[in-house]
Amino acid sequence: MPLLTVGYSCLANRVRELRPPKVGDGIEIVVAIQGGPARTFPNGVRTLVVQGLGVAKSRNTVIDAAAGKYLLFCDDDVDVNLPGVLSGVRHLQASGHAMVLGRGVDATGRLRKSYPSRVSRLTRFNSAKAATYEMLIDVAQVRSAGIRFDERFGAGAELHLADEYIFITDLLAAGLTGEAIPEVFGMHRGISSGERWGTDHDAHVRAVALNRVFGRAAPIARLLFALKQAPRLGNWRRVLSFMTDNGQPSPLPPVDNPSRKDQR
Repeated sequence: MPLLTVGYSCLANRVRELRPPKVGDGIEIVVAIQGGPARTFPNGVRTLVVQGLGVAKSRNTVIDAAAGKYLLFCDDDVDVNLPGVLSGVRHLQASGHAMVLGRGVDATGRLRKSYPSRVSRLTRFNSAKAATYEMLIDVAQVRSAGIRFDERFGAGAELHLADEYIFITDLLAAGLTGEAIPEVFGMHRGISSGERWGTDHDAHVRAVALNRVFGRAAPIARLLFALKQAPRLGNWRRVLSFMTDNGQPSPLPPVDNPSRKDQR
């Protein structure tokens, strides 16, 4: 069994953007491709074809396919920092947590956002800004708890944000634990989808995500979020609309695999 799987989610027309680390020494690379056929990589990277669209669907395919004990989620525009990721693996081995969140940098080496300066326990209140390539999981724990990405959220879905946040909070709600650690896991060459703030729909998706995570306490969560993020939401009409938005994701389709638990 490999120690680590690096699992990429990639559209077929962006496969050339991949710059995966080398296979070997306990590391496997899996590329889940949507929108086209699989291809063979010269260094033995394993490829999978994912039917349909939506990055959450691709990430769930990677969870099911990973042979490694630990799994780092990744995208086609991310360069993995293996020393930092392997530090994350050692942290999981020592702590027994189901997840660690690392850090991301931009092309200049600058941190992409503010991060905790020390090891910090993950909660519903401090994990909303997580990027996918910062997420390293213990595969067995996640599979055993039936945790999967909610395919109604994320790039390629109508609710195009917050798939990472919902995955983390579902993991915590299942009784698993995680921490953020001061290790860089990757360099992101692109623009994060989490930086999309400019439309009413962007605000609506964030409201629906908070409703999904907080349930009956969502009105309070939306109020606090709106007060903190009012300038980024853009105008007072949008702020007020956000605070009163009780929108819910569409019902989940039937689950084909009976071993999977419902995603609420």
